[in-house]
Amino acid sequence: MPLAWLPMVVQLAWAGGQCSAFPSPYEVVLPASQPNDIVLAGGFGLFVSSDDGVTWWYQCLGVQQCPRSGYAYGADGTLFADLLGYPDGGPETVPAISTDLACGWTASAGLSSSDVWAAAFDPTAEGHLLVLSSLDGGSGTSAAFPSVDDGATFGRPVYATHDSLSSLAYCASEPGSLYLAGNGWTDGGATGVPFLVQGLDGGATWSPELEHPELAQALGSLLGDAGPGADGASNPRISLVAVDPADCGTVYLRLTTPAGEGLAVSHDRGATLQLVFTLQGGASISGVAVGADGTTFVATGCSPARDCPDHGLWAASPGNSSFQRVSPIDATCLGVRGDRLYACGDDGTDGFALGVSTDDGKTFMPVVRFSGIDGIATCPGSPLGEACEQAWCGPAGLAEALGVDAGCGLDAGPAAAPSVSPPPKGCGCGTGDSAGWLSLLLGIPLAPRTRRRNS
Repeated sequence: MPLAWLPMVVQLAWAGGQCSAFPSPYEVVLPASQPNDIVLAGGFGLFVSSDDGVTWWYQCLGVQQCPRSGYAYGADGTLFADLLGYPDGGPETVPAISTDLACGWTASAGLSSSDVWAAAFDPTAEGHLLVLSSLDGGSGTSAAFPSVDDGATFGRPVYATHDSLSSLAYCASEPGSLYLAGNGWTDGGATGVPFLVQGLDGGATWSPELEHPELAQALGSLLGDAGPGADGASNPRISLVAVDPADCGTVYLRLTTPAGEGLAVSHDRGATLQLVFTLQGGASISGVAVGADGTTFVATGCSPARDCPDHGLWAASPGNSSFQRVSPIDATCLGVRGDRLYACGDDGTDGFALGVSTDDGKTFMPVVRFSGIDGIATCPGSPLGEACEQAWCGPAGLAEALGVDAGCGLDAGPAAAPSVSPPPKGCGCGTGDSAGWLSLLLGIPLAPRTRRRNS
């Protein structure tokens, strides 16, 4: 996929009408159609560079810009998100789009439910977007809804099932080819059998749901899982994490059970799956990327309260299913552009908020640190720039909390607004004061929410 975009969920606090989160990047967007643009997203808002990482501009996140399920980014620069608190700061979510990098939002039309937990733009058809949402406002049916106008409006679903869809992903080298993944419905709330289904012609035709009951026993035997399910093991929750950009038949899936996690790969469009990577001891998969030469990268993280010997960055050479640990960084996201591997890091521990590697992840050079922000992005004709400056530079702002003095004072203001490609109408800024910003450490599971249904 040209954006190296993975489905993921961002768990944001709702505290006093504020989106609250400590700075921790969870997505890097590398648009193929805009080779000098980089967008780094997190609970803090957006960092944007239009000159390949030389200069960076902070765009704040406020009460009207809480992307509950992350952003999807179109080839023309359109942002789609399921916004928490839009438009009036209430507790509801509204699917919406922005054509000016989050300065302003317009609610989408045509969806029967406001609950959207996964979204992806078709990299081969500009303006085409597919989202996973509930049919008929939560009838127990999950469905894939299409849009041909960047998410402004949605048509009737192209796929619907009483099973639980979790994720979707397009293939970049085969127009109209995509995958859905999920778990079967069960009576009583237990995790059902994982399945994968392929769509062709943009979702006009679909393969049967390819079920994989064997994953429970295979993963359970490696992780020591003795939970309920097939042969005494729990069915794993399944989610798509990558499609090989050069080979649409190769799909990577994350598997999660109470005992640990695994990565499975299919080289035959989901007919068979091979377990290639497992994690125990509290570590979790936080990112997967496929390099231009076919090298597979897996980022794993660990809770500070746990001892996880498997944490770090792992890599497997093309055609090899054996992963080797190549770096100790706890990356929260991965992305690929050409021969460069990007990783979201811990600014204090790893020395970068976003780093880049040209040696397959063995070493990283900083692309941006929080102390290297050049200025505050502004929205022309809007008072949001002042709110963004307060959120970053104010006495309760993030710059002070991080112990940095960057992007404030003379560097801020309308004259310092970035020029991105395509030219935006403005630059993203949030609303509201910054009093609640530091009330939460961000929780970042990679997989989208799995909806469970009970009879």
